[in-house]
This record gives sequence, structure tokens and C-alpha cells, in this order.
Amino acid sequence: MGHPRVGLGVVNAVSSGLWAEVRREGVLRAQEYARGVAVAPTATVGPAAGSGTTIDFWPDTEIFETTRCSFAVLAERFRQVAFLNPGLSITLTDERPAGEARAVMFRHPDGVRDFVAALGAEAGSLLPQDVTAFEREDPRMAGTMEVAFLWSGSREERTHSFANSLATRQGGTHVDGFRDGVAAAVTAYAPRRG
Repeated sequence: MGHPRVGLGVVNAVSSGLWAEVRREGVLRAQEYARGVAVAPTATVGPAAGSGTTIDFWPDTEIFETTRCSFAVLAERFRQVAFLNPGLSITLTDERPAGEARAVMFRHPDGVRDFVAALGAEAGSLLPQDVTAFEREDPRMAGTMEVAFLWSGSREERTHSFANSLATRQGGTHVDGFRDGVAAAVTAYAPRRG
């Protein structure tokens, strides 16, 4: 459960039950589903502070052999999503076993810059953590591109790439273009600096 390429509609369809709450514009609305079908229309529950969405779901035992979700797998995915969406707060709460709940909140205001700094720290980089980052919106691609990188002093390259908040482990033209651009910039800069 929790494959990053499936949306809420799929999660709902393979859940024995799903409860959704949305806080927006001062109002709390909720809806309950059973095996992908709405039990009742969306209801206004009352006033709400702030904004956000809460989803509770129970994987359907008639579909899955095991319904035990991995806290570590979900935590890593939520961490990535928070890095890729600056300002977004995601809280993951595990209430298993009863009485031993654990929760973790992910929020990274500087987005991919924070992601690269965290990766550098995890790798034990001894160099200063001077992360270079920029963002560009381009109408040709109908979206925004964010890039952050860190010179680590290592000959080994570590690349993490994403498109539409999904990991692109095999790279792609966006990664090839970035590498070519960095190589061209360094090649042009180096002779001028001797």
C-alpha cells in the first residue's frame, strides 16, 4: 500500500474504509467511503482553523494478503514530498500498537535546498554546506523547475531527480539537460579563472 504513483482514488478503491476531512476557508468538511463508494454526500462538520487535509484509510483484507503498512517507507515518502513542496506540512501518525503511538512531522520551508543540505549532512560531507539553488518557471514546459546542488569534494555523483513530485530513478532528459548545463558552465568558467 502507498505506492507513490497512485492517487487517492486508487487508495480509496482498495480500502475497506476511508475517512477524508478537508479544512478550508474556515470550514471543516468530511466524507466517509466504504470500499471506494461514498457512504453519504460530503458534509459540513463545522468551523475549522487553518487549512489542510486528513486522510484515514484501512487497506481491504479481501484484496491484500497483508495490510500492515511500513512506517519507515511512508515516512521516507512523506519526507520527500515535504522537501519537494516548500511550506507543506505533513504529519504521519502510527497508532500501532495501541498506547504506543508515534508521530513525525515533515516541513521544509526551503524545499529542495533543504533536501540537498540534508543529503550532504547524511553523507558526512566535510566541506561547508554551501547549497546552490534556483527556481525557474518556463512557459514552454508549463511548470516550474527547481534545482539545488552541493559540491561535495567527492568524485562520485549522487543525483536525486523528480518530475511532478515523483522520483525519476532512471534520470531523464531533465537530468541530462542539467548535467550538460553544469558541464558547459564549468567549462566556460574554468579558463577565465585559470
